[in-house]
Amino acid sequence: MYFIYVVVIIFKLFKDKITPKKIKDVDSGQLVNDVFIWCTYNIQPVVKRKCLPKYRILYETKGTTLGYYDYQTKIITIYPNKHDTLESLVDSCIHEYVHHLQIRNSSDNARYKKMSRMKSYYGNEYEIEARKVASENSRKCMRDLGLI
Repeated sequence: MYFIYVVVIIFKLFKDKITPKKIKDVDSGQLVNDVFIWCTYNIQPVVKRKCLPKYRILYETKGTTLGYYDYQTKIITIYPNKHDTLESLVDSCIHEYVHHLQIRNSSDNARYKKMSRMKSYYGNEYEIEARKVASENSRKCMRDLGLI
């Protein structure tokens, strides 16, 4: 019985440290910036990029697109208000950053589009890789940024 009491006290003391912050508790613009900086140091491209990604944040709530990378302008667009959790927002930022690393020119973009037509969005190898890298790194990024 005493053991359970001690565990409950310890949990209450450290609850704030182990409970992720809520999306409404952070500045989403600053968070997106911090995630992209984190990405440049922690997610290394196979082929070195000549330019860092630019990004823009749109606070729209309509539609289902959480993020988008435009290879022609080298701009990542993120929609923070469409995310329910911080992990989802961080995951989308990393996912789009991976596209920045993958799609460097018009031939990469043509291959991406062809693969989407042939295999669908979810079967596209670019998307599979982006989802995998984001999944493997979003919790580490959140820890490093003090979000969990």
